[in-house]
Amino acid sequence: MSTWRCQVGGQPGRLSTFAALGRGHLAGLGVDTLQVEWWAAGIRPLTTSASGCVLNCQWSVEDSVTMGEIVQLRDVELADLDLFFEYEQDPEALRRSRFAARDREPFIAHWKNTILGDPAVLVRTVVVDGEPAGNLVSWWKGDRRYLGYWFGRKYWGRGVATEALALYLGVETTRPLWADPFAGNAGSVKLLEKHGFRRTGSDWDGEDEHIVLVLDTRN
Repeated sequence: MSTWRCQVGGQPGRLSTFAALGRGHLAGLGVDTLQVEWWAAGIRPLTTSASGCVLNCQWSVEDSVTMGEIVQLRDVELADLDLFFEYEQDPEALRRSRFAARDREPFIAHWKNTILGDPAVLVRTVVVDGEPAGNLVSWWKGDRRYLGYWFGRKYWGRGVATEALALYLGVETTRPLWADPFAGNAGSVKLLEKHGFRRTGSDWDGEDEHIVLVLDTRN
């Protein structure tokens, strides 16, 4: 059996925050047992009893997080930006995203002013065993709320994005929520569909097709 540990801020015995994650977001994580841990600032994590919060599930193993890894979300710290910049320079990541890399100065300015400086933008750093692995962000584009994400290549294929997005969708509650990954990035499209996004069509940027997906409801 594999165990998925869900760490949710709050007080022991309150399931409201956990319930917001939704069972649908956890499907595909390869979980046989769900172990929920609660903690409050300055208090050692408390593991709830089996009678209260340990659920036995019948999900098949698929893209499970590497044994022992803990994936969490936290607020972005300025020190994270150097790693984010490094991740964005990866040629394979750029090829899959069809994104144009920026020089360091405009990259940092964009993050400080456009992302961190806009209260309507919701952004979180994804942390794996204490190390920043990437980020998830949502923003308004006209009357649509869009989702984006970027992960360091060493975290690909480990189930990190699957678990991180499940956590993020419990925080970003705007629906509908839109995404438009490059059509050639099959892994990104699959990730979104796994979390309930459905295809609605395509947008084109020159010769590049982007799949438009939407998440209509809170799973």
